[in-house]
Amino acid sequence: MMIGDSILNGGSPTDQQQIITEIFKSKLLTARHPAEVLNASAGSWGIGNHLGYLREFGTFNSDVVILEIGTNDLAQPTSTSAPVGNDPNFPTHPPLLAIQEAWTRYTWPRLSKIFQIGSVPSDFPLTPSSVEPDRQFQQNMQTLKTTVQLVRIQKIPIFVLFVPELSNLVPSNNLPKYKLEFIQQLKFLQVPLIDAQSEWSTLPSKKVETLFRDGIHPNEAGNQALANLLFQELSGISYKR
Repeated sequence: MMIGDSILNGGSPTDQQQIITEIFKSKLLTARHPAEVLNASAGSWGIGNHLGYLREFGTFNSDVVILEIGTNDLAQPTSTSAPVGNDPNFPTHPPLLAIQEAWTRYTWPRLSKIFQIGSVPSDFPLTPSSVEPDRQFQQNMQTLKTTVQLVRIQKIPIFVLFVPELSNLVPSNNLPKYKLEFIQQLKFLQVPLIDAQSEWSTLPSKKVETLFRDGIHPNEAGNQALANLLFQELSGISYKR
């Protein structure tokens, strides 16, 4: 079971078969590891939303839980339902046609921005920002600890997949604020870290750029690379409980 935000969800621009969990499942099945890979994710979810989902719906008796955490998540407050129905990125109903969604969520906002017509939402779901990021980070680390305890009570192994932003790697590798403290917390909790930033830090900048569709979200190639990391880390381990 994987839990995350729009990176894991893929959003409308990414075909269902090209999201991280689907590629990971395909790799497991090809390697003769029968598996179902669950995906619990939504745009702008943060560390607090991970815990909220697990408390509400549980782990579905999964053999492994993997938290996808990105740079923005480290000091991001828990998302609420406030934008739902008020922002084109958070509709309450599915669109009648794909072309309708393409226009309302992507084409019109970009044209409006270019020609400065009215006030429009951003191209991608905005994550809530904290006025006190240091305090929010500490709160998130406590929430992460609670999440780990909740999963381990059920005797389920838990991992973290860290996905950097493009700016963390290009033009050069640089650690996001709070990441060192985040890694220390994971070590204290004895939670294995699958670190995409570390894995991609030795790649040429041009190569790294081919893994992202914008400054935050990996594209199909990036999702494939992330699924490869998960497969390398997890495929050889048995989690029969």
